Amino acid sequence: MTAFEDDVQDAFERFEETGNGLDLLRTLMRAAQYGIPAPYEAYWALREALERYESAESRTLDDALKVSRPARWNQSAEKERIGRGKCHGIPGMSRISCLWYRARALHAEGMKKDDALWETLADEFHVSAGRAKQWFYEIEAITKASDK
Repeated sequence: MTAFEDDVQDAFERFEETGNGLDLLRTLMRAAQYGIPAPYEAYWALREALERYESAESRTLDDALKVSRPARWNQSAEKERIGRGKCHGIPGMSRISCLWYRARALHAEGMKKDDALWETLADEFHVSAGRAKQWFYEIEAITKASDK
């Protein structure tokens, strides 16, 4: 599996765990962004949500997609929390992109691109060291190719 397929699958697995339509939309967005098919089940889940909305079973798209803010959610506090995150405060950034940025930051701080870096990233992002290295170099190759 490529880093992009992993990224789409990550988002879809979060949707399956939570039922949160925001993760369904992230799945479809990332698949479109990378030009790869989304899991068939994601299309089916979107179809069901749209049918709930169009049939008036759900009053709003938020309801149809099962997207809502938690009780006592505070916009200012959320913006501050996002700004402190490892992903440069970019909401919805994929785990793979976060890993790539984090690896570059650690390297800039003097950490070599060796087993210690991949193990650090593996622990932080809950993947194997080999997967962390694979994701980093796939994204690195794409960014270098786009710089030319």
